[in-house]
Amino acid sequence: MKESRQIAEWVVNTKPADIPAEVKSEASKALLNILGAALGASRHPSIEYLLRALAVTGINEDVQVIGRQERTDLLSGCLVNGTMGHVLDYDDTVLETVLHPSSPVFPVVLALGEREQISGEKTLAAFVLGCEVAGRVAAALCPSHYDAGWHVTGTAGTFGASAAAGYLLGLTGKEMTWALALAASQAGGIREMLGSMAKPFHAGRAAQNGLLAALLAREGFTGSEEPIEGRRGYGRAAASKPDFKALTSELGSDWVLSRNTYKAFSCGVVSHPILDGMIRLKKMGLSPHEVDRIEIRVNRLVPELMGNRNPKTGLEGKFSAYHCAAVGLIDGAGGPAQFSDARVQDKEVAGLREKVSLLVREGIRKHEVKIKVTKKDGTTLSVHVEHALGSLGNPMRESDLETKFRSLAQGVLSQKRQDQVIRLCWEWKDLPDLSLLLKRLSSDLPEGVASS
Repeated sequence: MKESRQIAEWVVNTKPADIPAEVKSEASKALLNILGAALGASRHPSIEYLLRALAVTGINEDVQVIGRQERTDLLSGCLVNGTMGHVLDYDDTVLETVLHPSSPVFPVVLALGEREQISGEKTLAAFVLGCEVAGRVAAALCPSHYDAGWHVTGTAGTFGASAAAGYLLGLTGKEMTWALALAASQAGGIREMLGSMAKPFHAGRAAQNGLLAALLAREGFTGSEEPIEGRRGYGRAAASKPDFKALTSELGSDWVLSRNTYKAFSCGVVSHPILDGMIRLKKMGLSPHEVDRIEIRVNRLVPELMGNRNPKTGLEGKFSAYHCAAVGLIDGAGGPAQFSDARVQDKEVAGLREKVSLLVREGIRKHEVKIKVTKKDGTTLSVHVEHALGSLGNPMRESDLETKFRSLAQGVLSQKRQDQVIRLCWEWKDLPDLSLLLKRLSSDLPEGVASS
């Protein structure tokens, strides 16, 4: 049996009871994290533009738009909520491939779970399986896929969304294979879009296209039997060195969500060690006014992904290691406020960015950094971040995720709603359906009003 069909059969035949308790626990963490990220972005200009564009299509009201009063149709809801989950770059990350698994998958699970009144147990399983397929496709394609310029969350995420949707729609193994084929026919997103509104749009389109793929397959819309590993399949078209064994190796025993991480900072993940280190230096008493120069020894991906020395907008700042270093020392933080247009354009921040140098060094891992600051008096301060906050070696705790969620939901949900959503995420597997959760994700506060 070929790999695409093998993973399709595995998905449709997996029962909720087959998923280990610790993986289900990670799914609840991922849900709480992605809902917070979406709520925090619910009034971002990109979401306003997207909803205005979709309004001309005469959308209906099947799906709740997270953090807002609007409801929309299934496909548009997945597009909007998926985009929203990725806008702040605060969603989860599988660091080995730099895949953000939840943004493309969670909108499909919430939309179908609410509409079809599917149990928490089954929707949680669909979420796990969708993230699993996305992670395995990413592992099969990367690193050559990513290095060529593909945005893996948009590409692999489409496969994950189709798998989650197909599981909830009750597809057969053959139909699920077609769904993966239809996902392959739509999967896209390129890294040139990093720092613009188009980047989170990739996650939204992955969710939308994945759902469409599964809906088409359910109706008998056919596709290739070898969509990923075929001679002219997605794997060989989109990666110079695909590893198709990664699709099926240790299925059911090595789970992608067990390697998932949650961001402590609202920006590109490979810059998190820099923020962590600069915040530590601030706590050590270093003042920005003392700095002559900052030399940062980094992994090769940092200048490749985060090499914008002179960002002009908040979204561009999320992909500037120089900006991350500056706000880390000046503000002692790396949340959404540090990646606003105003903060990027601040003269003090811009001046400190000019004092930062990135030095690529072999052996420096993605979650590691070595920083040396030379002060104007000639003395130096150094810090070595071996495991950035939020990495597998220094993970965020459940209490950290709750605090992060509340900070992002502030001004969108009341304190009471926040408490309810947190509780329902931890109780996900035991919910009779998702209606209780979805009803609490629409905003109950007017724009600009802080919760209390």
